[in-house]
Amino acid sequence: MTHPQTIRLGTRGSRLAMIQAQSVAQRLRDAGAEVELIEITTSGDADRRSLWEIGGQGVFTAALEEALLHHRIDAAVHSAKDLPTRLAEGLCLVTALPREDPRDALVSAGGLKLLELPAGATVGTSSTRRAAAVLALRSDLVTLPIRGNVPTRVEKVLTGEFSAAVLAVAGLKRLGLENSITEVFDADIMMPAAGQGAIVVEAISGSPVAGMLAEVSDLRTLCAVRAERAVLAAFDAGCRTPVGALAVPVHGGFVLTAMVRTADGRKHWRAQTAFDAGEELEAGTAVAKTLIDSGADEALQDTKSEGNSG
Repeated sequence: MTHPQTIRLGTRGSRLAMIQAQSVAQRLRDAGAEVELIEITTSGDADRRSLWEIGGQGVFTAALEEALLHHRIDAAVHSAKDLPTRLAEGLCLVTALPREDPRDALVSAGGLKLLELPAGATVGTSSTRRAAAVLALRSDLVTLPIRGNVPTRVEKVLTGEFSAAVLAVAGLKRLGLENSITEVFDADIMMPAAGQGAIVVEAISGSPVAGMLAEVSDLRTLCAVRAERAVLAAFDAGCRTPVGALAVPVHGGFVLTAMVRTADGRKHWRAQTAFDAGEELEAGTAVAKTLIDSGADEALQDTKSEGNSG
């Protein structure tokens, strides 16, 4: 890798975000680049109201994109699932690291699994998608918004503020908190958010830095994330609605599965297709069309105006 200057990597300042940014920085340094981490405070970090109140989509990414467009940083590190459905004009995803486990997990104080929780137990999640999946399994539980970084959410469960919480396996593992997991949900039960478990890097399209970053990308993960995000784009859904998507490498290609639930969990739609690298957009669009044609857009009507993190 040749590089004219030090690459300034923008990142949020949370412990998890810094761990993810360090992973990207190390990958670049192993390829011979000089890297500097630049901490950026986002509205999602500064505003402690619920994500529903502050708008949900883009609250953890807009400040990073603004810093990119104003050339205060050369690239931005994101959890792929936090990205808005459409990137700011002039920006693109150029790098993905090998994906961690994309599934969701339950953390409960007594080590109880979801089906073992008492009726009326409170399950913390700020995701309509996760809440819908919980209610599909247990309509007698109460889902409530939960804020804070991953360790804070785990602590809220351990101190009894919530009976349980649903969190991404990837974040718990990266923080060394996997021992707090009491149950991992199969993707067919709780379809992950598009991009969940993937660390991606955003840069200005066509820039020299974008070219350098592309050289260190895990192409299978990047293809999978692009296909999953194409499902959201076709729905114009973003992370505010109960849509999940997961593309899995299979026999040199991929299988993309997407699921939509009503917010109360009572109805769901599922679609699947196989595709090869380079066909991500077409695959995501086709899966979304199948879902829409079967009536899945019904599930999106009552959540269009709600803020929520996938």
